[in-house]
Amino acid sequence: MDILLNDGNIIKNIKTIVWDKDGTIIDSNCYWGEIIKRRSKKIIDTYNVNKDYLDKICALMGFDLKTQKLMEKGPIALLSRDEVLEILHEGLLGMGIDSGKTTNNQIFNDVHEEFKDEAIDYVQILPYVEDTIKLFFKNDINQILITSDTKENAITCLKKFNLDKYFNKIYGKNDFSAPKKTGMPLIEALKQNNLNKDEVICIGDAKMDYEMAQNASVKAALLVATGQISIKELQKYSKYSINNLSEIKCI
Repeated sequence: MDILLNDGNIIKNIKTIVWDKDGTIIDSNCYWGEIIKRRSKKIIDTYNVNKDYLDKICALMGFDLKTQKLMEKGPIALLSRDEVLEILHEGLLGMGIDSGKTTNNQIFNDVHEEFKDEAIDYVQILPYVEDTIKLFFKNDINQILITSDTKENAITCLKKFNLDKYFNKIYGKNDFSAPKKTGMPLIEALKQNNLNKDEVICIGDAKMDYEMAQNASVKAALLVATGQISIKELQKYSKYSINNLSEIKCI
């Protein structure tokens, strides 16, 4: 199957789509915004920080309280958890807060445990996602999901919208020993599913999705500006960049 984009670009002979989750299928702003707010409030309580610092601490993790949007620079949803913890630690130091990395990691874990039963209420599907997944399925294109989130969360999110049945495999961060951007998760998925890399493309919303595609040597990365990165920025990485999934056709 060939994929035609609104700008006239065609990606030929595609048999498998590798999807990203956050920012591509699921709206990151609502979900990650709530997590960041909860982490920030717990940081304030843990280190006895003035509550007026809430907006600055949220910003360190990449969430703008005023706009209720994730920031284009991240780091949340763009970098690994370890990288986010390092940025948070350094940022807090700059604010005069001598936090501990181990403690901050525990705060993240605690928030996850407290949030997990409510998380599904903050999961919202992005426009055109359902139609596009069904379009690929109708045209006999295999669909795999590789996310930096846990596999369990990914399955729960897809089941909420009855989309899990359209995916041949779902992988989370707990399935691999290296982050997405290294390409290793995709390389392993290609091996496990006996896929030809020249017939595979990735669909994502960030540089890491492009890096994963490049490092795994698949055909292309199709980047969509439904996350926190503008299409102008995405076009620096891939010529196959679109505003939203309505710009895709199968021919």
